[in-house]
Amino acid sequence: MLPETEIRKIYSWLSDKALPSVMRYFKEHYDGQVDMSLVRKIARGL
Repeated sequence: MLPETEIRKIYSWLSDKALPSVMRYFKEHYDGQVDMSLVRKIARGL
């Protein structure tokens, strides 16, 4: 599992930060390597 700091770094590089696009990107590129609920929380800015 990728740590939160790494997820935040990847998120900062994304050009489209809309929640559906972010979720799709992580699902396609990091399936099984990230906690998708954490990705959702980061993308929502919580």
